[in-house]
Amino acid sequence: MITTQTAAPQVRAESDRPQRAKRVPFGVPQTKLGVQLEVPGHHLYWCNDVEGALEQAQAGGYSFVTPKEVGETRDGSQVKRLVGTKKDGSPLYAYLLKIPQEWHEEDNAQKAEIDDAFERAIKRGKLEEGRNDNRYDGGIKLTTNKS
Repeated sequence: MITTQTAAPQVRAESDRPQRAKRVPFGVPQTKLGVQLEVPGHHLYWCNDVEGALEQAQAGGYSFVTPKEVGETRDGSQVKRLVGTKKDGSPLYAYLLKIPQEWHEEDNAQKAEIDDAFERAIKRGKLEEGRNDNRYDGGIKLTTNKS
């Protein structure tokens, strides 16, 4: 009687397997402004370099995201993408900016207050009312996603 022993297949743990770089198939649609990772504790925002927008964003607390923060291997101190052309034909870039999440939420709360005041003025029929305006208030009704 001949007995044969079959060797048990060797199974490697997932962590022992060689890892290949993430592959993006050629010709598959991709987002132009997509980034791989988040920056913990921050809100990310793409800002076009037009008419002082970057300076205004920086004055509001935004700062440039570095390529290393989002897992890019590119050189440079800023993450930017070509998004079009300016009126003069020069390239238009969008820069990736970040702001602490807490500041972003504070900004959104301030914007919501302004929007709410505007809605209340519409409902009262008093939007952009000037002195001595004799307006007809026929019972304006406004339905929003908040009411």
